[in-house]
Amino acid sequence: MLWEEKRREDSVRRLDVRVVRIAKADLGGGWKGTVADLIRMLAKPHAEARRFTVVRRPEPGSELDVA
Repeated sequence: MLWEEKRREDSVRRLDVRVVRIAKADLGGGWKGTVADLIRMLAKPHAEARRFTVVRRPEPGSELDVA
């Protein structure tokens, strides 16, 4: 199962989508460092055109979620 998740993540990364994994340990005392890493990553502009299309969907449980 872990291997399948790695393969899915690799497929997403090949589309130049930035992927961040946050573990429980990152939420405790290491949270400030995690936030700093996220801010640094998000501050970098993406140099090339996206190789994917963004499709906005309502958040589960929102008033727009009519499923």
